[in-house]
Amino acid sequence: CESNGAQQNGCRQRLEDYLSCHRRFPLAFACSETFAQETESIEHSKMSHIQFGLHRMSGTEEDVSAVQNVLDAIPNYSLAISGAITPADAGSSVFTSFPPGCREDQKWVLGITYDQTLVGVVDLIRGYPVPSSAYVGLVAVSEAVQRRGIGRAAVAGIEQIVKSWQCCDRVRLAIVATNITAVP
Repeated sequence: CESNGAQQNGCRQRLEDYLSCHRRFPLAFACSETFAQETESIEHSKMSHIQFGLHRMSGTEEDVSAVQNVLDAIPNYSLAISGAITPADAGSSVFTSFPPGCREDQKWVLGITYDQTLVGVVDLIRGYPVPSSAYVGLVAVSEAVQRRGIGRAAVAGIEQIVKSWQCCDRVRLAIVATNITAVP
């Protein structure tokens, strides 16, 4: 968040309120300016012979089920964040939870594919907490394919999407303090 202490505390509280819907707790923040080009479906670099992709999901029953499967495939994340297994409604909440004052059209749920299989999910909010910012509430990658550069490629794809919006000059990323594997 911003360097002003009062602004930072206010931002932190709003983010904690939003993230509590996702059963996440104490936060550390990293902010960076980002740039790239527009598209809702981005095909990225080849990783060996396997193709990586990032696409917008619409929240159909199939999408909710697929996101739930991804979240179920990261039990160590859920245990680190909440001390419990992934809730049965976690997939649905990715599509239905919004930060305070956020409209439905600002939310982008992105599927991360690896070798044409959904292996991750991104929760991205356009114009939050201010119109010139984008907010990443979640980048989750199945434990079976972690440490292969998929999360890093997803962040690069997020940068391209945010750049294409032409209204956001920064991305704010919340990292739960207990999620030590997310911090480089």
